[in-house]
Amino acid sequence: MLVVPFLTCLILLASSCTPSADNHDQTEPRPQPTALAFRIIPKKRENWVQLGRRLRVDSEQLKRFNHSTSSRPRGPIYLPITDKKILGNKSHRSKEIVVLERDRFLRPAFKRPWRAPEAIYTVSLKRWFEVDRSMLLHAPVKGRISSLYGPRWGTSHKGFDIAARRGARIEAAASGRVLFTGIKRGFGRVVILEHEGMRTLYAHCKVISVQQDDWVEQGDKIATVGNTGRSTAPHLHFELLDDRSQAVNPIPFFLPHCLEDSYSGFFSYLFEEDDCP
Repeated sequence: MLVVPFLTCLILLASSCTPSADNHDQTEPRPQPTALAFRIIPKKRENWVQLGRRLRVDSEQLKRFNHSTSSRPRGPIYLPITDKKILGNKSHRSKEIVVLERDRFLRPAFKRPWRAPEAIYTVSLKRWFEVDRSMLLHAPVKGRISSLYGPRWGTSHKGFDIAARRGARIEAAASGRVLFTGIKRGFGRVVILEHEGMRTLYAHCKVISVQQDDWVEQGDKIATVGNTGRSTAPHLHFELLDDRSQAVNPIPFFLPHCLEDSYSGFFSYLFEEDDCP
């Protein structure tokens, strides 16, 4: 039986990659890891729960590793090989093995096929999900995460929502330039910041405190929490966008010392703790 220890590795991440204030600025970005993985073709109309059951792994963690926001797996799905013993399992001998490399946003990408007798190597998910220290973000508002990144109500929720009191201070998640302030359909009042190789979006604001082309430092006030646009209660909708303006899961990029006893606790309580970044 194949059981990939996704959750354990994610929990271990909390104690391994919190940066030290003394050497943060001197840390060079680490090379992106590579990993061996099984390349899986989902069956027609198979959803993530069914696929996880077939592969005997946690479907939510499998979806997270593949960076999916859809309710059904699309295209080839990668199941990482975290233990060499898995390769000797008879039930997996017919599966195609590939070499993956990870981009800076933790997404797996096909690099090339793996062929025996090429050296066998593995990478722990602790290492795979380890965020470069230069990309760690500051919590934009104190509150409770009310909706996660991923499938929601039959669509893709491309960020996460933080419920907070109306008028609460919204702060820049990272230093950068103000790219946009104004109204966007569904989002109401919006601020978009441009950082090195990525952007952050802050929606449903009540009052915007910055102007286009302003430079802001991490932690600076940029707006206040509101209920503008398509919104049922005061909250901040936050998105992290890559250099092609594609949304990525922002949760792993926040300083992990706010982690509770589990990854799900991290989702629920990240922005309520007094010692959060």
